[in-house]
Amino acid sequence: MELYSIFPVAIGKDVINLNATYKSLLINNIQEQEEKNKSNTDRVWTGDENNNEYLHNENLFNSLYVQINEKIQSYITSLGYNPQDFSIYFQRSWATVSRISQKILLHSHQQSHLSFAYYLSLPEGSGNLEFNNDRSYMEIINGSFDKPELLLKLTKNLNSFNAPNVTIGIKEDEIYIFPSKLKHKTNPGSNTMPRISLSSDIVITLNENFKNTEAGMADISNWKKF
Repeated sequence: MELYSIFPVAIGKDVINLNATYKSLLINNIQEQEEKNKSNTDRVWTGDENNNEYLHNENLFNSLYVQINEKIQSYITSLGYNPQDFSIYFQRSWATVSRISQKILLHSHQQSHLSFAYYLSLPEGSGNLEFNNDRSYMEIINGSFDKPELLLKLTKNLNSFNAPNVTIGIKEDEIYIFPSKLKHKTNPGSNTMPRISLSSDIVITLNENFKNTEAGMADISNWKKF
């Protein structure tokens, strides 16, 4: 039987190669912020929870975010949208620092439209990025995708139609762009050196000249704060 694969989830993948000196400055800045705002737990350090959630507003990171913005526009274009109709806003931007056995639990970013993960430093043994399929139309037997042991009993093999999750073998300097509502997590690694990634909550609004539509978020110039 022939199967048609429709309604795929498109993850954007690209590379941002930074000048070695500039890259070192970014890494040092993040490690300084981690040391300054370190919590008393063994959890992954995340800037959004430790007073360092607006990297896009810092002059040092401006050059990087200009390049990230270009990748976001390329991703939007690949989906069939016209980026000239939109404005791209970085709500929050933060770094994540993890070491041996640390992980980020499954989550999504419901407050934004797009998210990304950019890998600034990825030592050997670092944990990979995993996406979760929690809205599959292919889950014919309810609950089977939530229980891997049941799924393995019911299927001959895992494939793109029945996989409850997909793990991406990430590399340093790579950026992955995806819908914010897509659930994802970071697997634990064996790295002893810091694994450093950057992420953002991104909101897309219609430009002011794009009118007479119910769809999309209106340009913020027409908003009013009470």
